[in-house]
Amino acid sequence: MFTSREPQWRGTSRLLLLAAGVLLLGLICGHTRFLVAQAGRRATPKVFAQLGPGNVVRLVDSVSEAGRTIYESRAWSMTDLSVSPSGAYLAVLEWEAGVLDGVNYRVPPRPELILLDAAGHVVRRVAKDVVKYTWCGAQCLACIRGTYAETDLGFFAKGAFLINLSTGAVDSLPRAYQLSWAPFDSSLYFRSGQVNGRPLIMRYELATRSLTPTSHRGLDFSPDGRYYLSYQEGQHTLYDARTDQQVPLPAVGTPDRWVPSGGSQLLLRKVVARPAEPLPTPAVPRRGGGMVDLDYLVDDVSGRRVVSALHGHTPPWTSPPELLPFVAGGRINVISRP
Repeated sequence: MFTSREPQWRGTSRLLLLAAGVLLLGLICGHTRFLVAQAGRRATPKVFAQLGPGNVVRLVDSVSEAGRTIYESRAWSMTDLSVSPSGAYLAVLEWEAGVLDGVNYRVPPRPELILLDAAGHVVRRVAKDVVKYTWCGAQCLACIRGTYAETDLGFFAKGAFLINLSTGAVDSLPRAYQLSWAPFDSSLYFRSGQVNGRPLIMRYELATRSLTPTSHRGLDFSPDGRYYLSYQEGQHTLYDARTDQQVPLPAVGTPDRWVPSGGSQLLLRKVVARPAEPLPTPAVPRRGGGMVDLDYLVDDVSGRRVVSALHGHTPPWTSPPELLPFVAGGRINVISRP
């Protein structure tokens, strides 16, 4: 029974205004460029890390950009720092020094893959002779075994394997030269040599442990798996993953990387038209010796249109694969779908 002294239409009007306000707030939040938790899903922790001078691993504050050292290595060198998809672990290659004989190595430098927690404690020494690796889930690593070499690749490949960090189970893979984890179909793609002058790209499906060849020409997939990039001889080429046919790249910029929040949006470094007559190049100020801000565009490959323009820089940090830090106007943001 309606007991308020207000007329019933006035109470209904207030309810309608409240509903409209909630709807408007939802629309505004839906257009934000920054990463938010999806329905029924936890947001990826904003864990940023970098290697510092003196063989240290630093966590980077997501507000101030200040680095905090969590691990200092006694190794000869460290490379290939990464953050796990959950943000709980960091992986890095520690290298033992080699032995030189003249200008060549008699004993080449030797790497070891180690795992750190967020406090900088070594929780696992995964394997020696791992020259390249990639995360294939929160508790899974795919690794290439090899030896150091002064070649374009930087190593001679000997084999590859997958390791489940929670169970310790190891699956052997054929020799690989390049790895790429594809969350869109829960598969590992890797380059395993060449056939008739083209790269042989294999697919290993994690659930079934099945291995099949593909007709792909590259490994750099868009988050939705519809497209991929290939980079050879200084040239990017874009392909449709369903047909392996070449797709024209936008002429307005040079591919930098895929926007990691889903879909097939490509971050481009904007091409700046050069004047016919060379002009003096003004000095570009660098804040505290930092990186120079540049113009970027976000291109929706499937829609064939530019959907956003950005000005700033991508810092030299590593983060969970679902995050892409971008510094604009002195603030650290996370790029997502515009």
